[in-house]
Amino acid sequence: MNLRAHLTIVLICMGLTNCQSSRHPQNPPILIPGDATLRPGDADVTDAAGDAEQGDPLPTPPVIDGTESSRTQGFQFFYRERVLRQLEIVNRLGMAGDVGFAVAIAHMEVAKSGNAWEVVVGPKDNNPMGRMTYEIAQTYRALGGRELELTLIRMFEGLVFLEQVSGHWGLTSRMAVPGYDVHIDGTTQSISRTRDGAPIASPAQFSSTLEQEILRTFFANTTFDYWLDPARMYPNRHAVNRMSDYAITYVFSEPPKFLRVSNCCASYIVSQAGAWRGAYWSNHNSRDNFSDLMIGYMAAKDLLTLPNLPLDLRTAATHAAAAGTSVGNRVVSDGFRLMTVSEYKDYNELIPGGSTRPDLREVTQDLGTLNDCFMGYLAVAMSAPGLDTPVPELTLNDSANGLAIRALLQSLGVNAGSSGGSTTCKSLDTAFGGGTWEEFLASEVNDRSWSEVALTLAAAYPETIAGPVSGAMDDFQNMELGAIALVYYAEMSGKAALRQEALTALDHILTFHRVLSDILIASAQGDAGTIASAQMHRYKAAVIAANVGLPVPVADLANLAYAENEMARREGWQQLGDTAPLPLLTSADIAAAIQAELTNEAGDAPWIVERYNNRFASGPPIRPAGDGYEVVNLAGQWQSVPNGRHVHYGESRFAFEIPACNHSPDQLSCSWARLGCVAADVDNSGTVDAADTTLFELRRTSYTNTQCTPENHWCGGADLDRNFTVNNDDAAFLRAAQGCRR
Repeated sequence: MNLRAHLTIVLICMGLTNCQSSRHPQNPPILIPGDATLRPGDADVTDAAGDAEQGDPLPTPPVIDGTESSRTQGFQFFYRERVLRQLEIVNRLGMAGDVGFAVAIAHMEVAKSGNAWEVVVGPKDNNPMGRMTYEIAQTYRALGGRELELTLIRMFEGLVFLEQVSGHWGLTSRMAVPGYDVHIDGTTQSISRTRDGAPIASPAQFSSTLEQEILRTFFANTTFDYWLDPARMYPNRHAVNRMSDYAITYVFSEPPKFLRVSNCCASYIVSQAGAWRGAYWSNHNSRDNFSDLMIGYMAAKDLLTLPNLPLDLRTAATHAAAAGTSVGNRVVSDGFRLMTVSEYKDYNELIPGGSTRPDLREVTQDLGTLNDCFMGYLAVAMSAPGLDTPVPELTLNDSANGLAIRALLQSLGVNAGSSGGSTTCKSLDTAFGGGTWEEFLASEVNDRSWSEVALTLAAAYPETIAGPVSGAMDDFQNMELGAIALVYYAEMSGKAALRQEALTALDHILTFHRVLSDILIASAQGDAGTIASAQMHRYKAAVIAANVGLPVPVADLANLAYAENEMARREGWQQLGDTAPLPLLTSADIAAAIQAELTNEAGDAPWIVERYNNRFASGPPIRPAGDGYEVVNLAGQWQSVPNGRHVHYGESRFAFEIPACNHSPDQLSCSWARLGCVAADVDNSGTVDAADTTLFELRRTSYTNTQCTPENHWCGGADLDRNFTVNNDDAAFLRAAQGCRR
């Protein structure tokens, strides 16, 4: 720093402020992804943009887009420091695997004592790995920062793990864990991995420099024990924490080939091929997970289009993009079927996912075959040849879900075509039965729009309409995710015509989704829960529209109240105290809990009840023993286990709304959020409050008609948005930032 700049800072400190740089540490400069320009955001009097010499060119000002309202909302929900605090929780509790790679698993059992944490990972049938990756990638595009880069490295390498874990190229999985436990000590910066108590090396190797950076960033001054070996966690933790699941499902596992996860849908298969032998992966490759995974792989391909991506992130994204291409190639070559390994056949013999239950009972439909045009075209897009207009014709098998939606639409007056057992996709807008969503929307009944007729029917026959409509809306969400992924693909590939076709198709099914929400409200008969569910669906449809740049029914956004609820929920975990032991259950308590679960299963799955009664007629496989329990383990022997002290943590997504910052800034802008609370903390106290407003007004007056530059510390910090002048936009920024903390 030259003498003139130094004297300028001294004069500012003497005349205009108390210069409390010791009250809060200086934040590092902000690097926006894809842009080598430093975005100074530090409110301390040090030169956040570097040592500016007299005559040096001024830095490029940050891009400020949107409206005052959209920038205010974007800041309040997603200001940088708030997002980074949330990111720490997600890295600790929302994903697991190892230090260098992790997969999102939506069920964790968490215990805490002081700074020592224990996390028992999974199992869970459906997990939001792709959506989480996509949303964090979009957050990175909006905010930038090393913390997001490190998170994406872990998630991209987690997507690689999902494709590699089975040892069969291109297979997908609902969930996977490495089959060894991981101990992280953030105080000594050490990592250990064990299986059956013995040290083990991970097949996935990462540089110690990267691993140490991850530990410093997300695990400082803590220890974490991640239980990632299901054979160990089942009897030792889940027999107590998930007692009913253990008693009627997990205890019937058949090691060493597989452990049970659910009776309907999936098992943990023990990998018998490739580098990950001994790891566990979930074999019921349902199409319900396909679009989710694909949008995660798309996120990797998208970030590879950025010119200044750090080498370690570029490497991880390259790995994930290649894994995604492998999945796409496999699905297309297998006739748009998701293949898997059976619990009972040779490991190298692949079958369509979901064709049988884990107990060998046949299912009514092949759940592993892609059944809507969005999924089919998404598989083509992810494959090596890719997708472009005009899109090729695809023939996909109909499914029970598709037939149910078609029957529902026909009952509501929509001409939904007829089924010949398959659908020929001729465009992205092709719906069930060969018609298009545009044609469905234009359907009329006796010269009245189908939606008007449907609303009338819903009010007249609410009990008949409500259930099928509610179920159909869940199916629409899967189709919407596939359409979003296709928009995303076309956008990153620079294929304008394909993007427009995908946007049009997505707009049509979003319109359908809104109409179904209105029908659900009409059938609610004032029921608050049904109305709230329908309003949530309208909210989701509105956010999806904003996330891709489609017109948005602004009222449906509800001021993004749902975003605040989700952020606040996650922030509650930052205040988690020590977890207490669970209440000890008596033999009668245990028997009653298990019987309640068996009663739930009796109607649809009586064989589950029969299996349990045949084995445990003399009593449950869990019984009290002192201050803990005894359980029948996976080898069929009684063993002692301690009482639990865990609480449940479930993560479904990271920031559903934040892609709107990158596509609809007039609805939601992250311009101020990117600069962060630090930019508005004029007095450098660590929080923004009335004192900052007082100091801002003083400096605003002092720097009237003055160009703000790094040399005068952006007019003493009053030029919050760093555009070389102090004006009403800075005052609005400060108002938006009230209450934020660094």
